Amino acid sequence: MLNSLKKIVPILLTTGLLSTIASGYALTPLATTSNGGYTGQAKSSQNNNNKMQWKARHEAEENAILDQLGLTPEQRKKIDAIKAESHTQGKAAHEQMHQQHKDFEAYLFSAGATEQGANVKIDSSSQRMANMGKLRVKTLFKMRALMSPEQFQKFGILQHERWENKMKRHHHQPLGE
Repeated sequence: MLNSLKKIVPILLTTGLLSTIASGYALTPLATTSNGGYTGQAKSSQNNNNKMQWKARHEAEENAILDQLGLTPEQRKKIDAIKAESHTQGKAAHEQMHQQHKDFEAYLFSAGATEQGANVKIDSSSQRMANMGKLRVKTLFKMRALMSPEQFQKFGILQHERWENKMKRHHHQPLGE
């Protein structure tokens, strides 16, 4: 079975199917040994500099949206506090997801792995992802409570535009299509 996995994993990785199969696990290419075997360690897809650039761009985009809403200083202070609290909770959840991904990947390629065992780990990951989604919704509703209906409507439009632009960048589609 392990030899079969070694043959199919490169195909699954290059097509993105393994990520789909793993139901939300963002699997990265596995490091290989000189004889073509897998070490069980994931290659890093980004260096720290890229992560810092992404974080700076993300924060700048969020701040630009909030700047366009005409928030009072008090609203902005409270929203910034909500965002900071959410960020702290989200970062902890993300770190747990990352560890869970490493554990899943190690299990998946271990000699004792079973389909049932892998599915149990996927279900656990799905629950953790659902909890992260609930945290985003909780944050959104806390922010909404501080905004006027007009501010929140504008916020929704700007967030949607930001999301569309992100999808265009991610999928390498020309802008305006």
